[in-house]
This record gives sequence, C-alpha cells and structure tokens, in this order.
Amino acid sequence: MRTPDLRFSCAPYGAGLAVRVAILYVYLSVGTSMSANLPHETRPVIDFRDPAQGQAWTSVDDRVMGGVSASQMTVTAEGLVFSGEVSLAHNGGFASIRARPRGYDLAGATALLLRVRGDGQTYKLTLRTDDAFDGVQYQARFATQAGAWIDVGLPVADFLL
Repeated sequence: MRTPDLRFSCAPYGAGLAVRVAILYVYLSVGTSMSANLPHETRPVIDFRDPAQGQAWTSVDDRVMGGVSASQMTVTAEGLVFSGEVSLAHNGGFASIRARPRGYDLAGATALLLRVRGDGQTYKLTLRTDDAFDGVQYQARFATQAGAWIDVGLPVADFLL
C-alpha cells in the first residue's frame, strides 16, 4: 500500500472534550501476520524524535466548516504533541493533525506500530490513497491510557473505509 497522507484525529462522543496525545514514532510492520508481540521486522515511517519530521504536520479543525474546535500541535523532545478542545457547537466536532501529502512506502505492510502517550481518549489514524480533497481514506481507532506511553499495533486489515 502506498499512501500520500497520514492523519491523526479525535472525534468526540460529547461536547467540550479536551484532547492531548504525544506521538513518538510510527513504524511499519512487515511480515505475514500481526501478533500480540512486536513483529520480527519493522522499519520506521515517521520518527518524531527528529524535529524536522514534525514540521511536516499541521492542525486542521472543524473551523474549516464553521465549527469552533481548536487544536494545536507542538514538536517537543518527547515527540509531536497534539492538544486542544473539540466542540459540537455550530455542527462541528473534530480536531486533527495532518501531514502534508507525500508518499509513504507501505508496501508489504501488515501493521502500523505507534508509540503514544495519551489522555485516555480514543483517536483515529487515517490513511488516504491520494491527496484529493475527497479521496478514499481508511481509518483505524486506537485507545490511549492517561499519562502512560503505550505501543499500539494497528493491523492493516483493521483499517476500514
């Protein structure tokens, strides 16, 4: 799979949801299946310990359609930090960070592996097949644990249209 666009977002289940997640890296799992243990072969896709990698990301919120959610992303020593508040006011309801379109070579991928520290909320990782405004996108949800760094494995088969 080759995708030019990666996005992390939070869609709330109630109004006034504060969000905060730090993302250290995204690795690609290569092999025949995804198990509970980390796979034998991985290769980095994004390593936010490199500040230059974080500069390719920006926040995009429901303000683009009249909403009032507000988020920001900051590159820190602990990785890329995405934080803000999601509001359902004015038919809004999302906050996200997005990379500028570019090709990520995900050929042979069985899973994406993330290292995140969150706030206990559920987030989504979105993969797009092209950089068109209304292009096809695949999403997988992942839960975070408040204040704890965790490894999250997202099998490719779990990404849904």
